[in-house]
Amino acid sequence: MYPDTDLPLLPIEEEHVAQLEAALPEPPWERETRYLAWGLPPDVIEVLISSTRGALLDRIVNRTGASPLLVGTVLVHDWKALARKGVNPVSLSGDRWVELFQAHQNRRFGREAIPQLLEKLSRSSGMTLDAIFESSCLIPMTEDALHQIVDEVISTHGNDLMHNPTEENRIRRLMGIVMKRAGGSRNGREVCKVLEQRWKESGSGGAAAPTSRNG
Repeated sequence: MYPDTDLPLLPIEEEHVAQLEAALPEPPWERETRYLAWGLPPDVIEVLISSTRGALLDRIVNRTGASPLLVGTVLVHDWKALARKGVNPVSLSGDRWVELFQAHQNRRFGREAIPQLLEKLSRSSGMTLDAIFESSCLIPMTEDALHQIVDEVISTHGNDLMHNPTEENRIRRLMGIVMKRAGGSRNGREVCKVLEQRWKESGSGGAAAPTSRNG
């Protein structure tokens, strides 16, 4: 609590002070400013700046190049949803998180599959990510397979009766059907882009043109 007056003062080098300052963690207010610049919503920021998940977010983003908004949302909203189911994502190592998001960056699965994969990884820590994919039926879907599913959904449900059959509402409904059949094996934005393209090609009749990857 108090300096010992019986001992001589010990000089502290400026270099040592600088090293200590450099090793200090980023202040919460600076982290908050950076997360705001990344586009994270306030409720996500509030959790991340007051927990170790903030450092995990930075590690994942820096190592994989994943969207900070995606990672932050998973670390807060998906984490909370899993906790309600009795799943404890804190058991996952930082390397496992990085591996998961790197696989997402490599388009091995879509955003919708992340909660399912996190639950299995948390409950089966000894399984490899490839084994988790296989057990979850998340084999990467080819472009041809995706086009086939989209065309089948348009052909089958393109003219379904709807209360408010605007093109936007119809696309949204078809998107839900396609994503359910894709099972999270493709990114939602990619699926939506294909669906919108095939819908325009089909015209208003709801019958898609035959799929051909060779033109």
